[in-house]
Formats: sequence, C-alpha cells, structure tokens
Amino acid sequence: MRRAFKFGLGGCLGIIGAFVLLIVVIVVIVALAGGGDEAKVVDSPNSGGTAATSSGSTGILDLAVGQSADVGDARVTVNSCAFSKEGVIAAKAGFRYLIVDVSVVNRGKDVYNISSLLQTEARDADGRTYNATIGPRTQGNLDGAIQPGETLRGQVAHEVPDTLAVKWQFKQAFGSQVARWNTDCQ
Repeated sequence: MRRAFKFGLGGCLGIIGAFVLLIVVIVVIVALAGGGDEAKVVDSPNSGGTAATSSGSTGILDLAVGQSADVGDARVTVNSCAFSKEGVIAAKAGFRYLIVDVSVVNRGKDVYNISSLLQTEARDADGRTYNATIGPRTQGNLDGAIQPGETLRGQVAHEVPDTLAVKWQFKQAFGSQVARWNTDCQ
C-alpha cells in the first residue's frame, strides 16, 4: 500500500514555522495600526500656548478647551462646551447636559469612522462615566465617516450630575489612546 502524502518531521516544522511567521506579521500590523500607546497634544490656535499635562502612568492627556490632541488618526479639538438643563427631553432632576462642540480632522490615509457613543464619554472624579445622549438640541452631530484630510464638526451631549465636576474624553474605538478635556464651561 502506497501513501499519497507523507508528512514527516520537515513538513511539521514547516507548518509550525509558517504559523509563527503569521503571528509575527499580525503583531507587527496591530502595533503599527495602533498609532502608539499615548495620545499626543498638538499646538492649536485657541490654546494660548498652554501645554497639556499627562495623568501620571495612565498616559491620558489632560487638556483645556481650545487645545487639540492626536488620538490615532484623529486630530481632536474641543472648541467649546456648555451646560444646559433644557432640551427636547429635559435633564433628570439633579442632572444637567454637558454639550461639547468638537472638531475632528482625519490625518490618516483611509476613511475615519467616528461614533460619539463608542468614542466619547464624560467622567467624574470617582471614575463614573456618562455616555452620549440625545436629550438636548445640538448643532450637528459627531457621528459619521471622515475622508482623509477632511474635518467633521459637531456637538455631543452627556447627561451629568449637577454637583460634580466632569471631564470629557475622546478615545480610539479600537485602541488605547485617550485624551481628556477639563469642562470648566458655563
């Protein structure tokens, strides 16, 4: 009886080698696509020359309204922010809406898809997060596809407690980069 296929030690090592090579290629692609571990502050015309500070070992940038940060392929600028209790749906008792006006520039070579639900949140000092909401009236929205070199500007709202100071965060949808803005606004 004759065997049609003989595996042997050489064939087995070849398959293992190909598998290891595939894993190495995947790791390299993921590392390059991530754009680094930390968001980076960039000079912006509204920043008044103030520098952002990093929050210790987390690598999260603390920025002021008007400053920009590179988060992956997105250059994100918080243009302004405001608080309101009014809207199509009024804020719950003890809460108010944080409305953040944001510009996002696609610095990459491919279309950049942005989701305010996945990529933005308000966060208080205790670590509680507040997702985007649809209660107040906003000008434009921060959801959609951005072509390379193009800008998307819109507002995103979060229902937050009246009494707590919160910061607004933008994060990569698939990655670890985060930039956080102080919301000292009226």
